Amino acid sequence: MKFKLISAILVLFSFSASAKDTPLMIAVNVGPPWAYYDENGDATGIDVEAIRAVFTELGYTTQFAVLPYNRLIKEFNEQKFDFASPAAFASAVGTRTVRYLPYHDVAITRKADGVKLENISDLRNKRIVAYQHAQHVLGPEFEQAVSFSNYIELAEREVQVKLLAFERADIVVGESRLLHYILNEQHAELEVTTHPIFPVKHYGGIALDAAIARQFDEGVAQFIEEGKFDALLQKWDPASGQR
Repeated sequence: MKFKLISAILVLFSFSASAKDTPLMIAVNVGPPWAYYDENGDATGIDVEAIRAVFTELGYTTQFAVLPYNRLIKEFNEQKFDFASPAAFASAVGTRTVRYLPYHDVAITRKADGVKLENISDLRNKRIVAYQHAQHVLGPEFEQAVSFSNYIELAEREVQVKLLAFERADIVVGESRLLHYILNEQHAELEVTTHPIFPVKHYGGIALDAAIARQFDEGVAQFIEEGKFDALLQKWDPASGQR
């Protein structure tokens, strides 16, 4: 009996070790500063570095794919990835993690236009461009408001901002850090007004394996408690360049 118990423990340990030797395949949604490829073609950004640091501390290696959101959703639901983030989508597979990513969607307009937006209903009758699945994420009030507008959703965040800069759109709706990052990098001359008409929402990831999701929860809690997540947010903070 003792021999069988020891054998079982050794088999379990061997399985656990071999599982951690295989890289976790992780999909993240493209959009700097959250997730993007740097000049060397390596995945980086707030979400990438946080996930990588947590899983490294847990003993895992990771491999990242930076994807448009429609493709991320499709391929995670097809179980092509072990983990995906952010998990702002419906899925019949996987286990969601704790919500730790502070996403603040805002509306941005050209300052010269003098547009005043005090609430979501003020978006009516405007030319609006937003990210994929924005209507689902932002809810019925937003969906109703943009139904009275010239409204499109695009995967390419840089194109969204370019439409605003070239006066092909009146409003861009998207995550504040992301939009200001692109503005600072590509349209530094454009003066904009930021309208915080949406609440901050927190998102987490989703893992195919429930055990990995729970391990991640413990790891990310420690990562936050040690101040490492705040340090990442500050590293990519566009506040000094916001106009």
